[in-house]
Amino acid sequence: LILSSAEARAANSSLSTTSGEITVEGANTSRIDATSSSATTSGDTGIGITLAFNTMGWKSQNFLFNTVDALLGDPIIAEGFGNSDPADVKAFVEDSAVTSGGALTISAESDAEVSATVTNNATSAASALVGASSLAIGGVIGENMVNGSAAASISFTGVRGTISAGGAVAVRAENNYIINAVSTLDAISSPSND
Repeated sequence: LILSSAEARAANSSLSTTSGEITVEGANTSRIDATSSSATTSGDTGIGITLAFNTMGWKSQNFLFNTVDALLGDPIIAEGFGNSDPADVKAFVEDSAVTSGGALTISAESDAEVSATVTNNATSAASALVGASSLAIGGVIGENMVNGSAAASISFTGVRGTISAGGAVAVRAENNYIINAVSTLDAISSPSND
């Protein structure tokens, strides 16, 4: 799990430049790259269960609660127990006078990525002269969640200040969340009787 945030701000300040540009920029580029592989081999009954939980912006909870959330497809338990801790990115100018000779940019960008690969292989190969039986059971429960936001602003809570720029003024916020998850499950049973 990753808990992170980023904030860039100018509050109750005066920003000024005669020829250059002014930039207030917050960015969060959190990444999870997780690989979980398991294999079970048996001559009778082979059972292999793999649990994989990858989260950004959610506090830790026990595997039982994670499993319930994964099966429901919604972070109901995580939200119910107050485990939300968003990976927020903020960039703002508040109650500040800004004079820029060039461009003025207020930018918040969140680029969070989860790449998860889960592999589970359960194999049962029983052999006997007669009556050989085998059973292979495999299961994968995976959960990949990102919780966050990006916000950028120029605001005044009291008397309005002055914002001026000799170039373009840009206030932008961007969320670019990617979850790339691959799960592979093999359950192979092969009894052999002579």
